[in-house]
Amino acid sequence: MIFKNEKLYTIIKWVCLTVVPALNVLITTLCALYGWTWGNYVIGTLDAVAVFVGTILGVGSYRYAKQLEAQDKDNV
Repeated sequence: MIFKNEKLYTIIKWVCLTVVPALNVLITTLCALYGWTWGNYVIGTLDAVAVFVGTILGVGSYRYAKQLEAQDKDNV
């Protein structure tokens, strides 16, 4: 795992999977209601950052699981 602190990993994962999508829906809705034109820039930026961080988290989790699997095979 990229993060040595599991609590930090859990918080970042929660932000990527829950907070960012909810924030995007809120911004999309408010921009449509009030005619704000800057919303697409904010939404696009949030989406790009969330995908980037989510990918990094996914790769780190995959590598960590493979490392644990290799350790289990060595211990048997």
